[in-house]
Amino acid sequence: MSAQINYKIESETGTFVFSTNIETGQMERACIYDGLTISRVTRGSGVWQIGGEICNVKTGDLIFLSNLEPRRVISGFLGLEAFSINAAILPSAGALECLRVFYGRGQTFTHAIRSDELLRIYQTIREESLSASPSFVLLLAYAIELLIGANRHYDERYPDALEKNFRCDAITVGAIAASAAYINEHLTADLSVAELAKLAGMSEGHYTRMFRKYVSVTPIDYIARCRIKRFLSLMSEGKANILDTAFACGFTSSSGFYKTFRRICGRAPTAEATENIFQNQHLLL
Repeated sequence: MSAQINYKIESETGTFVFSTNIETGQMERACIYDGLTISRVTRGSGVWQIGGEICNVKTGDLIFLSNLEPRRVISGFLGLEAFSINAAILPSAGALECLRVFYGRGQTFTHAIRSDELLRIYQTIREESLSASPSFVLLLAYAIELLIGANRHYDERYPDALEKNFRCDAITVGAIAASAAYINEHLTADLSVAELAKLAGMSEGHYTRMFRKYVSVTPIDYIARCRIKRFLSLMSEGKANILDTAFACGFTSSSGFYKTFRRICGRAPTAEATENIFQNQHLLL
């Protein structure tokens, strides 16, 4: 698998990422990716296993993927484009109903659909993403338009594909978004799930479940990823000492840092490796 990032913007509630030139051959193991993703097959055809569904996909298909779904290519070779957003962005933009295509699925839901109208909106997102000065506001508006269109497409053509009475608690999503922002602002603090749950006004178990649902990973893993992300950013600015930089990002022991870095990045944190990972961190974080 290879990927080239074309656009990434971070807001208080999450990120918007657009990637192209992703080529996926056969993968032996399933992977879970961060964020809600809409992929377009740009060339080729193949068979994808997405969650419990076996999907035959081909050029022109749009594929809707939630953050909780493991997927792997069973056969074929695909060229893909994709844009990805965090779940918390949509409720903050007043677009709760858009989450239905990801979290309110019925038994007849199928991940891959084909629609000239939806492809037109997707192309608009692509063009804005690749422009000289892409606008986050426009990208979010186009993304919402595409997701609303997808919900209508399923309702009109596959009446039982989506839940009719889907409900999403905007207060909960807002609390989780605020918690994610708090974590990023306090990475050097001794953060605990119990403390974060209390600040969010939830029980520890409910907080962990909701965080996993709307941010894509558990609170503990999110804290670790954010600390690694800050470490990579500081190292890219020319920080020389690996451990001093790690401690400045909230790690409290060398063993804990090395273990976390290897788990997330898949290698030891040498200067050369950190620079390479920083350039491609959208694949990890």
